[in-house]
Amino acid sequence: MLSALDTVRNGLRRHGNRARIAHSLVTKEKTKPDGGVVKLDNEGRKESIVDALVLWHELAAGGKWKDPQALEWWKGHIEPELSASHTGELPDIAETGIASRERKDRKEKLRDELKKVAGRLLGSCPKLSAQWRARWKRDDEE
Repeated sequence: MLSALDTVRNGLRRHGNRARIAHSLVTKEKTKPDGGVVKLDNEGRKESIVDALVLWHELAAGGKWKDPQALEWWKGHIEPELSASHTGELPDIAETGIASRERKDRKEKLRDELKKVAGRLLGSCPKLSAQWRARWKRDDEE
C-alpha cells in the first residue's frame, strides 16, 4: 500500500511540475506569500526561467523515474544552449544516498549553470511553454 501511495504522490508531483514549467517559462509576475503580485524585470524573468529549467532537468534526468519526453525536449532545446557555455556533466541532484547539504550544493551549481542559458532562452520561452502546457493538458485528460 505504501508503495502505491508513493507512486501516486510522485506522479502528482511530476504532473504539477510540468504545469509549473509551462507557467515559469512565460510568467511576467510573481506572487508573494502575502498574495501580492510583483512585476518581474528581466533578471526576475531569468530567475523564473531557471526555476523552470531546474524542474525540467529533474524530470529529464531523474533518478528513479525519467520522463522520456522531457529528456527529448531537453536534448533538443537546452543542451545546444548549454554546450555554448558549459563543458562536462551537470550536477546530479537526484542521486540517492547523498546528504541534504550536498544535494543543496549541487542544486546551486546546477542553477548557476542554467543561469547562463536563461537569458538566451527568453525569445523561445513562449514556444517551449506551449509544448509543456499541451503535454500537461494531454496528461491531465488521461
